[in-house]
Amino acid sequence: MELTKPKLSYLASLIREDLANGVMAWDTPEGQSLTREDIRELCEALEPPKQESLHEMPLDRLMLPIRAHNALWRRGYKNVGAVMALTRRDLLLISHVGEGSADEILAAIENLREELQ
Repeated sequence: MELTKPKLSYLASLIREDLANGVMAWDTPEGQSLTREDIRELCEALEPPKQESLHEMPLDRLMLPIRAHNALWRRGYKNVGAVMALTRRDLLLISHVGEGSADEILAAIENLREELQ
């Protein structure tokens, strides 16, 4: 049986309904029994989680105030990895980045590092 997106959506809705009713295993048309772990593994195999590298993450991922974001963007910093390589001194050399913006940028970088761990 080929699992198309509509079939997957339908199966997902059935599984959600079963989970709400306390069902712990599902039977396939072939007579196999699938547990929650089996379902999770199938889902991961169908659509493995994408892990972005810091160098690919867009600058927006830092969720900076607009002034800090625009200053970095105008200077050519388009991704998180490039910004993470900057020191406080480097940040203060960027036009329109003062002490407050530098603090916000460094705090956003630290928050993202914690989130990714």
